[in-house]
Amino acid sequence: MKLYSWGANTHGQLGQGVTSEEVLKPTEIFTDHLPLNEIVSIEIGGNQSYLIAKDGSVFGCGWNNCGQLGHEANEENLFIKLNHLENFKIKQISCKWDTCYAITDKHYCIGWGGNQYGQLGLPPEQLKKTLDPVIICYNAVQVAAGLRHCAILLNYGKVVTAGTNKRGQLGRPSNEENPMFDFVSELKEVEMISSGQNFSLALTKDKKLYGWGCNKFGQLGIVPDSCPFTEKPVEIQLSPPLTKCELLDDITIMCGWTHTLLRTAGKKLFAWGRNNYGQLGSIADSYSIELIKVLPGVKIRKIAAGAEHNLVYTEEGFLRSWGWNEHGSCGDNSISPVILHPTTILAPDKK
Repeated sequence: MKLYSWGANTHGQLGQGVTSEEVLKPTEIFTDHLPLNEIVSIEIGGNQSYLIAKDGSVFGCGWNNCGQLGHEANEENLFIKLNHLENFKIKQISCKWDTCYAITDKHYCIGWGGNQYGQLGLPPEQLKKTLDPVIICYNAVQVAAGLRHCAILLNYGKVVTAGTNKRGQLGRPSNEENPMFDFVSELKEVEMISSGQNFSLALTKDKKLYGWGCNKFGQLGIVPDSCPFTEKPVEIQLSPPLTKCELLDDITIMCGWTHTLLRTAGKKLFAWGRNNYGQLGSIADSYSIELIKVLPGVKIRKIAAGAEHNLVYTEEGFLRSWGWNEHGSCGDNSISPVILHPTTILAPDKK
């Protein structure tokens, strides 16, 4: 197995042993100090990166201004083991900026890093940041970090949120930061969640999709002028509508900062929301509340959404990217500010 990284590297978040402004193409990482064949998951935050191993241990690099790596140094340019998590077996990590969350094998949701907006569920005046993980709740199966808020899915289908609520990110009425996790009361039987910069989505057992928070770019499937944000979940009326077969269990929803990717059970890919930087894989308008089909005819195995760019791994083994290419985020070895169409950046090895 090999590990590659590219994009912004001002805090060493690429794990390449150096800091630099940017890396324009996929570059192999030195991994002799890592259990590379045991790595099962990768998570990227604002300026830091994480690797999860089969045994639940975590390795991280990059920015550490709020303790995202669990120690005092300001940054790390090589992946190091996060010893502050040694009492937990981690199954999932979510991080958008300087606050990190994780789900453990015992279904705890823990968090560490910044708490300036109460996003760890504690009053900011009591705790601004922490190196040590805080146990937020039990019975958790998934966590979705926003920029300054967090949503957690519990094993009985309910969702709790905390953090800033200036754009309705918490899914309940309040103009202030809420330092206590509380239920999004309108939601039940939720199976999957994802959070963008200032909004969140939830897919229910009956395959209905709900969204709340900021709608400045049509992220909630509503014309922004009529609804710039909402404090309560609204059902997103997918247009054109997808069939029930396309919304079976093997579905993935992933939010960028202001757009969303949806991979169907049939391995088709759709996108909606902001498109100023080609996030939707087209040269359409600045946003779309309707589903834009991306790479028609290509079967998509996995998807990933960055802030304003995307990656897909196809059934044939190609890695493609598109969207905002600031600091080489798309990895196409160019300085083009925007990549409008999905472009291959890694191909399968020829045998």
